[in-house]
Amino acid sequence: MPNNESQINLADELSKQASLRPEATAINLPAGRVSFRQLEILIWRAATFLYRSGIRPGDVIALTFANELASITTMLATARIGATAFSVPRGSPSVLQAEMVAEAKVRILATDIADADLGGLPRLLVDVGILAKDSTSIDTSVRDKHPQAPWLIITGSGSTGRPKQIPITHSVFHSRMVLYSDQILTSPNDCVASLIHSDFTVAKNQYLNALFAGASICLFDRANTNPIELCRRKQVTVLYAAVIHVEQLINRLPGGSKNVLVSLRALMPTGSIVSDRLRQRVLETLTPNLYVRYGTNETGSIALATPQDVHAISGTVGRPLSGVQVEVVAADGMSLPTGDIGQIRIRSPGMIDHYLDDDDATKRAFRDGWFLPGDLGKFTPDGQLIFLGRADQMMIMDGINIYPTEIETVIARHPAVRDSAVIPLHSAVHQDIPVCAVALHQGENVTEEELLNFAFQRLGSRYPRRIIILEQIPRTEQGKLLLHQLSQEMAVRLRSPS
Repeated sequence: MPNNESQINLADELSKQASLRPEATAINLPAGRVSFRQLEILIWRAATFLYRSGIRPGDVIALTFANELASITTMLATARIGATAFSVPRGSPSVLQAEMVAEAKVRILATDIADADLGGLPRLLVDVGILAKDSTSIDTSVRDKHPQAPWLIITGSGSTGRPKQIPITHSVFHSRMVLYSDQILTSPNDCVASLIHSDFTVAKNQYLNALFAGASICLFDRANTNPIELCRRKQVTVLYAAVIHVEQLINRLPGGSKNVLVSLRALMPTGSIVSDRLRQRVLETLTPNLYVRYGTNETGSIALATPQDVHAISGTVGRPLSGVQVEVVAADGMSLPTGDIGQIRIRSPGMIDHYLDDDDATKRAFRDGWFLPGDLGKFTPDGQLIFLGRADQMMIMDGINIYPTEIETVIARHPAVRDSAVIPLHSAVHQDIPVCAVALHQGENVTEEELLNFAFQRLGSRYPRRIIILEQIPRTEQGKLLLHQLSQEMAVRLRSPS
């Protein structure tokens, strides 16, 4: 169940490592390194700078950075003063950015990009190069000993068409780190890299898990670095990647490649389903040390399949982590016998207990101390959880949760659109590619390109990859979508040259 103990301050976890291992490497950079002592000083200077710039406990700060060291430093400085971080990935469309920051009640933008603009928010430039050389005294009084505001707000997709705001407190995030380190056994001997940018929650989780355990993290030039060469050169021991990144790594390998990631003790694909076919390809080419994780934004990590599990059991996502309860239940909430398929529900120290400003979504997802993610699964006789997809219509593309309703709600705002419906185009690489059918108002004329741009500006990465204009969306007299008929019509149109 949610952690209701008095709040700790997450930044103190970094202070512990700076005290225990001051000269050890905390961050490997493309040129040079940052020790734990240097990182601790940098975070104190950033925290002092934020506070003197008017940031106070409870303020929500949008973060968008080109430099990942600056991003990590500002995240932890935000924690230190008891403010709330809200990451806005670079390249997100402007309309979506404005909606996100308004929903999260963001007060100011912290960035290292001189011309960054986020819905007209006041901009605070954070330059870690200047902070590193700053001789101004550090003000330790800016530390919030028991922060009450969330440390992070995560934006998640919503089944009602409205994105969900997920608040992560310091204590809840700390509980997630403890659960995960106990399972993956992160240690000071590890060097951790992520092919997922620190803009995204999963990378934040893994970077901070590593730093709090005394391990080092490896930051690199994403545009010009071969991840396989990076792992060899830096002796990376734990690598996190989206499923699509793993597919790309394998596809670029020369024929006959085997165990090319020889330094790894753990490869951790994340974000979407790791198919049995991909598992086999990883084992044949990249590394035998493949772990498969199951988790949600609301709970953090739930279960982890070890390399032995992955080898032995088709479709497993492993056993629940120690301290996490997982049940498979029927629609009435009654637990089902081993082997029966039902809805998954979770209770965890790393679990939130509500969404911000959304009572309806909270009531649907959080019941009697349990979180129901809307996933289907079953248990094997030896306690392995088999993930069997969504109980609703949510799609997952490249690790991004996409609800048809969210796309349909947005596309309906276009003045030319009369009706719409979204279905997945299944892909071996991307999993579910959202495709939207629209019917237009009489006399209206709009192109697919115009509609795609309209959707992209409001949905970002959750926009549909194709929009097909039909005379009519097939429905019953009651308005229920005739899914099979629509799927057939869409298949014909997608096969035909446009």
